[in-house]
Amino acid sequence: MPDQVSLIDESGSTTFGEMNLLGRALARDLHGLGVGQDTRVGILCRNHGGLVQAAIACGRLGADAVLLNTGLAAGPLADVVSRNEVSLLIADAEFEELYRDLPPEIPRVTAWGEPSVPGPRIPVKGPGSTGPTGSTGSPTQSARSGRPGPTNPLVAGGRNKATGGAGSTRPAQPAGPTSTSRRIHRHPSVPAG
Repeated sequence: MPDQVSLIDESGSTTFGEMNLLGRALARDLHGLGVGQDTRVGILCRNHGGLVQAAIACGRLGADAVLLNTGLAAGPLADVVSRNEVSLLIADAEFEELYRDLPPEIPRVTAWGEPSVPGPRIPVKGPGSTGPTGSTGSPTQSARSGRPGPTNPLVAGGRNKATGGAGSTRPAQPAGPTSTSRRIHRHPSVPAG
């Protein structure tokens, strides 16, 4: 089963085994940024492998995945992020205008595309590579959307003292997949008022 295709997105197909390795690598890198048990990670992504990796990584670390509606405007997005005490954001670069005004102490990790400000990225399987290093390829371009695809692995810039996981000694859990569905929260597109 590890060699069977788990998903197909604009960057190609990914097997279950590759997705497991990609999720594990992202969990390790997010742990280095201070994500741990009960940390809330906002995910603002379209439907692609990076979204699945983020959910897997959150499940491995015991972090809550807060799925953010890509149709929100900047103001309501900031309200949802604040109300849910999101301490790290994983987002597609195309939504940069929406998350640009979030507090600077909330680190951003790019899941897809090229942001205007360089920063950490989720690990990806680079073109021509056999694993989740992302270091062997150049940026991919989707034939359908024209959007650049993900290309570089996340480079953890140190621990973030603002996150709930800061100072945690709990290591990432690399052994086997864990259920992420119990940790995923959905939020309405319009905040309750």
